[in-house]
Amino acid sequence: MMQNQLRVELAAVLSEIWFDDAWQWQAGGAYPYITEDNGDVRYTEAAQDCFNEVYSKVDGILNQYIKTKG
Repeated sequence: MMQNQLRVELAAVLSEIWFDDAWQWQAGGAYPYITEDNGDVRYTEAAQDCFNEVYSKVDGILNQYIKTKG
């Protein structure tokens, strides 16, 4: 069994990798980030939607194969 926190971290890392590929295909290389006035950097709304979709798929796949505890 894997600790739930480790599975979430694994899902996030895999999602970032998949997102990079999906974003290139979906947005044609558009820059996926916005820098806020206070200096914070975040995904654009479209990029965040894309990442959330990818994360949902990755999480679903991991849930099929990895049992977690805690």
